[in-house]
Amino acid sequence: MNKVTKGIMITVFSAVMGLQGHVNSTCAAFSDTVGHWAGDSIEAAVKLGYVDGYPDGSFRPDATISRAEFMAITARALQLPVKPAAGDNWYVPYLEASKKAGVYDDDFKDGTWNEPIPRQDMAKIAVRASGWKLDQPVDYNQWMWEATKAGLIHGVAPGDIAPEGKTTRAQSITVLNRILDVKSGKKLETDKYAISEAEIFWHKTNVFTMLPEYFLGAYKYNGRRVNTDNMKYTGSNGYCEVEKYVVIDMDDPHDPNRSLIKDNMRWLYSDIQGVYTNRTDTPTASYALLSVNHLVADLLEKPNAFFTCGVFVSNQIELKSNEARQQGKPYMLHNFSEYVEENEAYMSGKIPNMTAGKHDFRYISGQLLPKGDIAIEEVDRLYLSNKSAGGLGQNEVRRIYDSSVNYDLKR
Repeated sequence: MNKVTKGIMITVFSAVMGLQGHVNSTCAAFSDTVGHWAGDSIEAAVKLGYVDGYPDGSFRPDATISRAEFMAITARALQLPVKPAAGDNWYVPYLEASKKAGVYDDDFKDGTWNEPIPRQDMAKIAVRASGWKLDQPVDYNQWMWEATKAGLIHGVAPGDIAPEGKTTRAQSITVLNRILDVKSGKKLETDKYAISEAEIFWHKTNVFTMLPEYFLGAYKYNGRRVNTDNMKYTGSNGYCEVEKYVVIDMDDPHDPNRSLIKDNMRWLYSDIQGVYTNRTDTPTASYALLSVNHLVADLLEKPNAFFTCGVFVSNQIELKSNEARQQGKPYMLHNFSEYVEENEAYMSGKIPNMTAGKHDFRYISGQLLPKGDIAIEEVDRLYLSNKSAGGLGQNEVRRIYDSSVNYDLKR
């Protein structure tokens, strides 16, 4: 090993040793962890003996941690048998031990070991390290969903999981402590907003998380996936896509996705006498199913339709009970979209006032799904599909996801 390489290795190894317990492990407070959000987790980790602070009395909780460092402390936390390093790369024995234990599976490229580990990579390692058994192959972006469902990963803010963000030392310690809790039989608390956002990160929608009784069954029992390819249509003169399809609990005022509900949104209601009104009040006792759409096109003429996503069924969904209708609440699939007052029109497959020419335009369309049991003897199948982007030359309807009603899966 030449002097330059040796110097680099000593520097890296010293950084890891700052996490491996070579300072006083009785854990008086570090100079920079008092009042820190992860202070208790850091103290617990030091008492367990798999980490410690630096000789200057600091822990540096907000500093990033590299892939190599994270794998090293994971192996130490799990008490994996690690052989002495035989070559220049000090972290190889930790990888070998982790691979043998099923925690690591050649996940990272050579040359990236000293780079900060992204949170989604931490999530992947965390799920494996916790011993969770997954029934089906996992997509790369799905690991964050699995980790949040298990309670291993929480959001850095409500509805913000920062999957590509750099992992800090404090975050890594917190997650490792949760892994040890799971392995000791404890049940972890979960962050419902993080789970929802993690599913959107995975496949552009949170229908499994928010409406499992309607949408999870086909994935859970049949392995059916959301076809995100069918959430975009490209024609010769542009494209139109559903950037995401988001379910919002209208009875949860803190749902971070409520920011998608614009002031100009209306919902179409038919009262007990069958009189239709475009209501401006905020609906309750329902879920908003919103298609966030983006159009980029050069149109030769006024378009007749554009791409949106929605729930479609062979029969109209209605609640078994008529009580909601009598109370003026959502009782069926109601139109719930941005509304153009001068045209008295919803942006639901069509965009009022759009003319020929170039456009780069975003709009939100959607529906309200009432809470309560629907008449499953008439409607036992639900599916997500698009409305044809006729202005781009699309004539067929593309199916995005098929599912069936299963109330045993209700949250």
